[in-house]
Amino acid sequence: PHPEQGGEWIMLEYLRQMSEAECIWRFRFTAGELQLLADLLQLLKPLITAAGSRASPLEAILIRVISLLCARLQSPEDQWSLSTKYHRPQSTISQITNETASFINARWGFLLDWDRHGLLSPEKLGEYADALYNFGAPCRSVFGFIDCTIRQTCQPGMYQELAYTGYKKCHGMKFQGVVV
Repeated sequence: PHPEQGGEWIMLEYLRQMSEAECIWRFRFTAGELQLLADLLQLLKPLITAAGSRASPLEAILIRVISLLCARLQSPEDQWSLSTKYHRPQSTISQITNETASFINARWGFLLDWDRHGLLSPEKLGEYADALYNFGAPCRSVFGFIDCTIRQTCQPGMYQELAYTGYKKCHGMKFQGVVV
């Protein structure tokens, strides 16, 4: 049995009628941000999937496409519930979201390649771990520290300002080791 298809077409007017909080709840973006996102990502006009589904023959094609993708990525709901909200068959929602995500990855994926200099390559991580161990760290596999965990210490006699945290109102050290 097929689910009842209902809901509303995602159009700019529909998005603007929502409160900002509801729009963020459904899509993680406001209506204006969705419109900006659709423009900045330079999505294809119109999106026609390999199976022949069109995002829309009407205006606001990009808004519908990016909104469907954001709605799909925003919540753990299945495509059936999305089809009841946004007046699209499950198969079309699947095709549109998959092809839009693939297009965005193909077009903009190079921006995710942030370690071009190999600063986090396995060899470099080994070098960092060796340097920390040689400096006196008790473990050979620690290669870095994240500033998040505070360990309270006694008040030092010298350089108190280096060990005092005004946020927690105590002396201490903040660290969390990252291991290879």
